Amino acid sequence: MFLSCISQLDKLIEKTEHEYLESELPSDLSRAESMLEEHKRKKQEISHLINYTADEGEKIVVRVRQTVRQTFDFFMFFFT
Repeated sequence: MFLSCISQLDKLIEKTEHEYLESELPSDLSRAESMLEEHKRKKQEISHLINYTADEGEKIVVRVRQTVRQTFDFFMFFFT
């Protein structure tokens, strides 16, 4: 799940960067406001995905720590 989140985040950022590089500067206020709203929406979408990915990464860290602790306890029980 974590790796798919990283991949999805990477693709979304690349797509967004490409869209911004390809877009023309607005020539009127209405278009500028529309682009600003789109930018805010994309920022929120990317921020949400970053937070979700960070949460998934934290879950992995917690599981690894638990496994290391259980392994250590196992060896201490049998070899001390």
